[in-house]
Amino acid sequence: LLPPPPSSSSSSSQPSSKHIKKTLITTGVYSYIRHPFYTGIFCTFAGTSIVLRSVHRLLIAFVYLSIVQYKCRVEEKELIQFYDYDYDSDGESSISGSVSGSSISG
Repeated sequence: LLPPPPSSSSSSSQPSSKHIKKTLITTGVYSYIRHPFYTGIFCTFAGTSIVLRSVHRLLIAFVYLSIVQYKCRVEEKELIQFYDYDYDSDGESSISGSVSGSSISG
């Protein structure tokens, strides 16, 4: 049996999602790699193709990389607008890294 759903009039000790302040995470792995998930997938594709000595799979990995880099540029623009984020004085920030982890001046 499932418990009854909470009533809307009950007071909860946890704030609702409307009241949680969202912040851009720029520490830890995100200070080096903008999208660790995409980077991991690319490394898996590329590593598997190298181990299997498959040029076709390696080409697919680089097609994936180009698609993800485009997606990352779009997401970066949205993040800058959403968080009102400014780049450092040298033009680099943690959200400017590409999928491979290198920095892009911007």
